[in-house]
Amino acid sequence: MDNITAKDLNDLSVKERINFLKQEATIIWGKDTIRRDLAVGQAILESAIRRDEISGLAKKNNLFGIKGSGTKGFVTMQTREEDHNGVSYHTNAEFASNNTLRDSFEQHRKLLYKPRYGAVLLAITIEGACKQIVNCGYATDKRYTQKLLDVINEMGE
Repeated sequence: MDNITAKDLNDLSVKERINFLKQEATIIWGKDTIRRDLAVGQAILESAIRRDEISGLAKKNNLFGIKGSGTKGFVTMQTREEDHNGVSYHTNAEFASNNTLRDSFEQHRKLLYKPRYGAVLLAITIEGACKQIVNCGYATDKRYTQKLLDVINEMGE
């Protein structure tokens, strides 16, 4: 299953897509259920995996909206950001493009092991991890923590 790409997800139901994400996150995070659930929640939120059409970045095997370069280079896309006052604006950015969805999960894990995200790895609850991912600068959306927790709570149902 390590060669699965976004194209393969199109043939799956939403439930099957989420089960796939859970399997991939378990391979990457093992018994660390906090980071596993965080990764699945972020992948769902960032990739619009619950919709009929997944996001443009997910089609590039980037489930997390990670900027920079991936295993297949990068793609320039428009993104919505929020400034420190919560004012939304659009800008172009280079986002990672990957060969497979597994590459995206591995890239996310590497990102979280950077010193900037140390507090995410130290969090002892999923709520703490969701709060810290924002505090460490992952997202500019002021509502990201709550959106992420909502997705993770829905996943558990």
